[in-house]
Amino acid sequence: MTRVGTQSAADLAARRDRLEERAGTWTPRTLDGHLDACAAEFGERPFLISDRGVATYADVARRSREHAAALAAAGVGPGTHVGLLMGNSTEFFAITFAVSRLGGTVVPVNYQLAPRELAFVLRHSACGVVLADPRLPGGAHSVDLLKAIFEHAGRDHFPDLASILLTDPGDGPEAGFDWSPYAPTAARYEGAGQSDPDGTSHLFYTSGSTAFPKGVVIRHDALLRESYGTAYSRAYDDGWRMIMSLPPFHIFGVMQGVVGPTWAGGSTVVEAAFDPERHLELIERHRVTDMISVPAMSRRLVAAARAGRHDLSSMRAIFSAGNAVPAASWREMRDCLGVTELSTGYGMTEAPGILFIVKPDDPFETLSETVGAPKPAGVAGIPDLGGRQHRCRIVDLDDGTDVPEGVSGEILIAGPTVAREYWNSGDDTRAAFDGEYLRTGDVGRLRPDGFLVLTGRVKEMFKSGGENVTPKEVELAVYEHDQVQQVIVVGIPDEKWGETGCAWIVPKPGATVTAEEIVDHCRSRLARYKIPRVVYFITESELPLTGIGKLNRKGLVDMAVERRGMS
Repeated sequence: MTRVGTQSAADLAARRDRLEERAGTWTPRTLDGHLDACAAEFGERPFLISDRGVATYADVARRSREHAAALAAAGVGPGTHVGLLMGNSTEFFAITFAVSRLGGTVVPVNYQLAPRELAFVLRHSACGVVLADPRLPGGAHSVDLLKAIFEHAGRDHFPDLASILLTDPGDGPEAGFDWSPYAPTAARYEGAGQSDPDGTSHLFYTSGSTAFPKGVVIRHDALLRESYGTAYSRAYDDGWRMIMSLPPFHIFGVMQGVVGPTWAGGSTVVEAAFDPERHLELIERHRVTDMISVPAMSRRLVAAARAGRHDLSSMRAIFSAGNAVPAASWREMRDCLGVTELSTGYGMTEAPGILFIVKPDDPFETLSETVGAPKPAGVAGIPDLGGRQHRCRIVDLDDGTDVPEGVSGEILIAGPTVAREYWNSGDDTRAAFDGEYLRTGDVGRLRPDGFLVLTGRVKEMFKSGGENVTPKEVELAVYEHDQVQQVIVVGIPDEKWGETGCAWIVPKPGATVTAEEIVDHCRSRLARYKIPRVVYFITESELPLTGIGKLNRKGLVDMAVERRGMS
């Protein structure tokens, strides 16, 4: 059996033991309480590294107290919702800890949304204070964006919003809030804050079935438990150093990229946006150990690394999740980046974070064939769940009954760390839960070895000639063609069959494969109704992506419909 990584099982076990020894018995804490504990243990170790310098654990704790003093003067207190219209930065996370000290709730705001959507989030979340970076990733100016929001909705549309603060004092027309006068009063915010470990730390807004995003209520202890579980599963070593450029309005980056390394006294190189060449430079300069990414990022990083211009010898690990990655791509990551520990997983904001994971000591084929086994969590696990953090059921899509092992159905999850509600949205909450179980909207099947095979989304499934088709199953068959680098299958309208499969294919460099060859390839591998009747070729740069870099399947449906209409 070939394992995912080349690290010995004994070494990984020893690293997990060290994490357990350091964590001791699990003590529920708030985010600020966790930061203070880390500052006491790791004080002068680097915590957050950015183009503005290195901030130690002690630095971030101090800044969070100073920010808490300033925010309290601005009206932030227990229960206040604080919107952060900011990119990745040391200040973003220092402010997050500051809000926690005051008993408030952080609402990371997706600056990529349209003014109409932003207006909804700010009103729906009942933000009392908004902090905004003068300039946002991508070059947008927050002042212009806020003006557009108010022009769209009107100032009266936000009855809870008392103030907006720009985060950078600066000295130009966008000069912002000056934190320095509040430093003398920061000492009062040292020690235990005003939050409850079971209280709300964040509202993360995520796309939903309705016209607008849903606010997922995340609790302090749940976020900390999940982040420790990931650190334990991946066996973070002492001083683990991450590079992270995923946007902070997604829990993936916050939980795994920033909070996760703290359990090992580690640090994070924080980047506002992903640029493969700059990432390689930073990996070399800061001796980065690990990177979290979505597949589109890891592919671009590998392509840039082939030039061999940078010393990547410090890199040991990479976590890439969000879309399927074929085995050949995992091998390229291993060989081009020199990493010895490869991981992927499956999770969601409501979990919060990773539910299933391929660990560095799992069989290599599980990286491309599955999304992992239930995540072990060490001391952060729940004793009644055998040390894990979640329970999982796979249920029939039609009648909701449990299906046998190996049969596909909707994935349901439950457990103390799972979100209990959507903010201010009773209808969404009722629709999402089946008793204590959360309907994930994802379709999958459990293998006899406990690994989960993800086969698609309930909403991505389509019916061709009255038969259900899961895109992932078709994609896995197409990936067996040796000239296919990437494939995405979507269901599109069809006059004869109701819907039919459309395969968008990125060929390997130099490939000459045709649509007819793809269809013929599928005939011996798939039932007739599953064979994609439409095949289009596309370059990787033409694939539509979401803000986090995941594939936008709806965009591919729209492109296919338009192309068929033009043909």
